Amino acid sequence: NFVDNYITIVNDRPENSYGTEQDNQPSLYAIADARHQFQPDFFISCVPCFFHENGELNHRVGFTQAPQHYPEYQDKFDYLDNNNAQFFRLNAMIRNCCGGVSSCGTNGMWQLHPRDDTTIWQRRLKRVRDRDSRLRTEQIEREQFHTSCKIEDTASSLDRVLVGEYSHFVNRKLSYGMSKSPEGFLGAQQRWVEGAITLCLQWVTQNADAHGQAKRNGPLLWCVILGFTFYLIALLRLVTVQYTSSILVMLGFLSEEKFDEFIRLPLRPLIHGVYTWLMTVRGGHSPNSYSYKVYEDMTLQFMIWLGTCMVCFTALWVFTTMCKCCRRWLTFPNEMKWWGRLLISFDNLTYWIWFWTSFFWIGFNMYLAIWPATFHFNNVAMMSFMLAATFLNYALIISNSMRFSVMESMDANEIAFLSMDNIW
Repeated sequence: NFVDNYITIVNDRPENSYGTEQDNQPSLYAIADARHQFQPDFFISCVPCFFHENGELNHRVGFTQAPQHYPEYQDKFDYLDNNNAQFFRLNAMIRNCCGGVSSCGTNGMWQLHPRDDTTIWQRRLKRVRDRDSRLRTEQIEREQFHTSCKIEDTASSLDRVLVGEYSHFVNRKLSYGMSKSPEGFLGAQQRWVEGAITLCLQWVTQNADAHGQAKRNGPLLWCVILGFTFYLIALLRLVTVQYTSSILVMLGFLSEEKFDEFIRLPLRPLIHGVYTWLMTVRGGHSPNSYSYKVYEDMTLQFMIWLGTCMVCFTALWVFTTMCKCCRRWLTFPNEMKWWGRLLISFDNLTYWIWFWTSFFWIGFNMYLAIWPATFHFNNVAMMSFMLAATFLNYALIISNSMRFSVMESMDANEIAFLSMDNIW
């Protein structure tokens, strides 16, 4: 922030002005930590991302991000993942499809829009109460990047997402760095998690240090939280309640008669025919199998749940598309990619909540080892599901690798190969 304000003052001097409209255009601001050094092609690779194909400036590109690279660590020997090859770069390749890559601080280039440069000072509410328990304002230097949490890069990225801007991931080794010691890197990971918790609590308690339109668009995050909560409730209802009706019928959006006529009655004969064919293939019921009527009801319930989710998604798509007509007066998501970026930001704020999953599976296996239990499922179907999920996972990685240029895809293919090797 200090360098940004200093450069602004220097640029506003008469001898540094062009005297044209260029003086009022946005500026590009690249960041390199003290341990990193840009390569000669850094700007050549990143600057074009801020322009349309016709050469006009794209004001909706908030920043670009290049991966970190430490030459002394080869990817296959990088057990602590200093190069972020296993998680950040793989996720960034996928998230780049909707422009949802988060900044890492270093190796990022930001587009800073014109501001009121008559002064670099501003007043802000203090973060700590005075001795008389009152909150007062204080005068500080103007802030372009967040200073209220340990992960200012993620916080600043969230601001850009809330105002509808997106990012570009330039998957090339454009900056070389000196890696931290193992102790220092583990400490940095601890800092990242602590910063995510702090930033999440700031937004939940409405105390986030957001700026301008980003602060006014804070309720968009609550829309994502509510949507995710409803999705979890729908999942719990699917596995705990036996039903053959849709939540849309319960809420009155669809009558029971219409639901029976167009959905339930046509599906039942189809599902029954499939399970009758399966029973014929198996040669009838086995001694330990349940009645196929149970599976028919479960399949019908799942298809109704899936259809309800698709209807809700379609309704969201229609509403979002209609918002394009009034985007000049309303700052609201007008494309599905914007919702995707909000979901990614929601994940960045709440990923630490799922820390218990690893402990759950360890405890669950220990419990089963001490107190054996009986489970009823088809091992062939379960194995087929796992293979299909693995195939789709790698297909997603490979298909995203093909989206990059030849030079970028070389790095991407190396990452994909490394991930397969580690999982194996």
